[in-house]
Parts: sequence; structure tokens; C-alpha cells
Amino acid sequence: MNRNTGTIILNREKFIDENTPVTKNSLSCFFSLKLKELSNRLGKKITKKDIADMVGISHELFRKMINREKATKKRDCIIAVCAALRLDTFDTDLALKHNDWMEPLDDYNVRDELIMNILDNLSENPKTADDNMKIIPEINAALVANGFPELDIITHRNTDREKNYPFSPVRKHFQCIIGGVTRYTDPYFFMDLLYDVDNFHTMRTSMELEGEGRRTELTVSFREPHDSFGENCFVSCLRKKVAPPEKIYSVYTYPDDEHDAETREYTDISETGIFRKSFAELEKTEAAERRKFYSTINDSRNYEKRMAAKVIGNRLHIFYEEYNYYLPELGEYCLMDLCGGEFTLSVSNESRFMFMYLPEEKYRKIYGEPNFTVTEEYTSVGDIEDSAYVVTEVGPYESYREAEILELRKMTYRKMKSGIKSLVKKMKSGTAHICSPDVLSELDENFIFDYLGLNASETARICAAENAGKKADITLSNGMKAELDVSDLLKGFELGLKSIDGIGHFLLKNGTLDIKEILEKE
Repeated sequence: MNRNTGTIILNREKFIDENTPVTKNSLSCFFSLKLKELSNRLGKKITKKDIADMVGISHELFRKMINREKATKKRDCIIAVCAALRLDTFDTDLALKHNDWMEPLDDYNVRDELIMNILDNLSENPKTADDNMKIIPEINAALVANGFPELDIITHRNTDREKNYPFSPVRKHFQCIIGGVTRYTDPYFFMDLLYDVDNFHTMRTSMELEGEGRRTELTVSFREPHDSFGENCFVSCLRKKVAPPEKIYSVYTYPDDEHDAETREYTDISETGIFRKSFAELEKTEAAERRKFYSTINDSRNYEKRMAAKVIGNRLHIFYEEYNYYLPELGEYCLMDLCGGEFTLSVSNESRFMFMYLPEEKYRKIYGEPNFTVTEEYTSVGDIEDSAYVVTEVGPYESYREAEILELRKMTYRKMKSGIKSLVKKMKSGTAHICSPDVLSELDENFIFDYLGLNASETARICAAENAGKKADITLSNGMKAELDVSDLLKGFELGLKSIDGIGHFLLKNGTLDIKEILEKE
């Protein structure tokens, strides 16, 4: 209030939250509010033109988009604007809502989840990107590094086509051929291969171009260095571990009245000449499709149940995971693990099966850092019953936890324990295996040495000791020594151990490599 004139000046700032109705002007109001907040946070004036330049849109087109005079249909474009404004996931969802109810970010979508993490980090650390123009390129770099396409902000029809393709693109097509280990006959015959992402499929991603009167097909595919046609699928999968498939870049030119068909193949993208950028675009599609495939495998919601066994930290674990379809509203996964004779049931907000199943370094390479939270853990039905009570200074009292959930926990514990016991029984009888020794009989007798990564001199030393009726002294990574022979290597193979170092450490820790002896202790 101005005491001399008796007038009052109001600062009219429109407040926008999740309950604000969507109107033609709501996106513009939201943008103006967040632009002002960003300027205050950074301590310097940020203009609409600054944001347009960061996103890579002309100032005039950007103005029309925000005012919804020429609304964008590209969800990534709104996300890019929000990144430039350093908005977190919540505010980005509001912006998507105000742009004609676009789909909010979905943490079950792996690409969206990565974007959400980036947005929240930018919001919490607004000065992490001091150079404003680096924000969008850094997001795109993170997306590409994880196998996803860059942010699709605006269509530059002529520029992109001239830049990436020597001829006019006709179409892209992708094939994922499911192969490898089947699960409908005996899913536990070779558990080590059952969910390994390298064994399921061959990728073939193609693009057709048309120019100079002819049609050309570019294909990125994979070729195995051995002939696997008609081969036992388990044998083929094991061969891949020793000799991984080779990526092939092929250029096929269709025949016409004056020319025969022509095929050229390359193993290095840099050798593909005028098609190099086109192949780079194809690889982005291939990586995105591969990420979708990996995401499906990573979630036990896509399976009725999953069981496997693996050595982790020199101890044998047998584990079983199911999504809680009885109460899907809880959004939880139940995993039981048998280790050292103890059954542990735990509940988490994300699937953990693949985290246990894959080697840690492989899991992190494919899926990044694990992002699950274990909310409950029980080692017996008694633990579950006790969880209904809270102990205080005045004594225990029954909590308000729903009795139905406790009964469900007990039922789940008993069912999963029974399932693991059944699998252990099959493993003892030799009808279920981590790695089936029967498959090795179809391979060269020296395959086991290649599989464990042994060089020629190490192989010769172990074989020489074997022929002399002795065991070879093996120096392990920690300096300790273990005595091993070929029989020990085969037993280590059955346990799913992938190196002679791992076999030696397990033997020193447990005193045996015989899986049946180990299972007797469970």
C-alpha cells in the first residue's frame, strides 16, 4: 500500500498446478511462470529466444508453439523445452498435460525413465550445465549411449535427408528372429542360457533407398563365425560365448533391365562410403529395438514365473521371482532365494531377477545402475506373522496392516519355497542343470578351455598334469593357489562358472566343485 495515495498495487502471478484446467493459453502461462523461476534461480535474465536457441527452433516458430498457434505434436519437443527450463519430472508432466493432454513420462518405459533421471538431476542442480547450449546435446548423447534415439524435436525434412541419406529413403524395417533356448519343453535343462539376452535372437535392421533409377537395401545384421544351421541350439549358444557373432553392413542393389543384382559386405562402418551416415542411422534403430527387447526380458511381469540358479560371491543361489498378480495395485515383485540352506522371501518395487541372473558387469552394461528398493524381507512364515505386530516400550501391539496381505505373503512364501525345493530335487537327479554337461559331448574336447578363456600354455600345462595323473597348480587373482584338473573344470562348468579363477576361488571356499554335494547341504 502507498500510504500517501492510498492505492494498493497487486503482483498478479498465475499459479499453475496439476488441477489447473487445460486451455489454449495454459501452456503459455505455464511457460512464462517457469521461465521467470529459472531466471531467478540462475540469477540472470533468460529469454524466450534463449530457450528457442537451446532447443534448436526458430524464435517465431517457438512463439507460435508455446502460444498454441501452431501446436507441436512431438512429445520430445515439449520435453526438450522442459529440459531447457530445468524442470523436474512433475513439472514436465504438467507441461505435457497443458500441450493438449500429451502422455506423461512413464517410469516403466526405459527411455522415459532415463529422461526422468536427467530432468530431475537438472532441476536439483540448475547450474550443472553452465553452457546452456550443451543441455540438449548432452541429453541426446546420454540417450544414444544407452541405445535410444535422440530427442525428436522438429522435422527438418530436406536437411536431414540430404545430410544422412545419399538417395531418398523409402522405408525401414526390423526383424527380430527368436531363437536359442526354448522354454516350453524342459525350461530347466540349461538354466545358464535360458534368459541370457545374447542367446535369444538375431537382429536384422534394414533400410531401402531409391535413387539414380535403382533401389538399394542397406542391412545391419550379425553373422556367426561357425555354421550353426541344424545345430543343437544349446551348442550354438555356447559357441557364441567363445566366438561372438560379427556385425555385417551389407549393401544390396536390386537388379533392373540393364544391371544385375549386386551385394557388397563390410565389417567396418567406416568402409561403407556414401552409406556410412545411413548405416549410422540404422544402428540407432537397431539399438532402440534391442533396448525394447532387453526391457521385456528385464521384467518378470512378462512371465508367469522365473526360476534359476547361479553362483554369486562363491555361494550357490537358487532363486524364484513372480510379479504379484493377486494384488497388482501394489506394483510389487516377490523373489525367494535359497542360499546356505536358508529361504529368504523379499518384496521389491522393481524386478530383480535379471540382476541376480546376469553377471554384475553385464547387467550394468545393459541396464545401468540397479534401481530397485526392497521393502520387506522374511526368512520364515513366522517372520511374516510377526510383521503384523509392532514392539514398543509398553509391549507389542497389532498394526493396522491388512490381514489379506499377510495371508498372501504366507501363501507366496509356501508356494515359492515348494517351487525351489522341486527345482533342487531335479538338479540332484540330473534332470535340471545350471549348465548341462551333456551338451559338451557334442563339442570338441578342447572347447572347455576356450570357454574358460585359457590360453595355449595354460591349456597345455593342465593337460600335461592330467596325463601324468596329477592336478595343476593354478595361481588365482588374489595370489592363492588351487589344484585343478580337467574334471574340476567340467564340474565348474556345471556350476556356471566362467573362468578358471572363479573355479579356483569356489573350490577353496566350499571344498568341493560337485554340485550334488553342494545341493545336499541345502
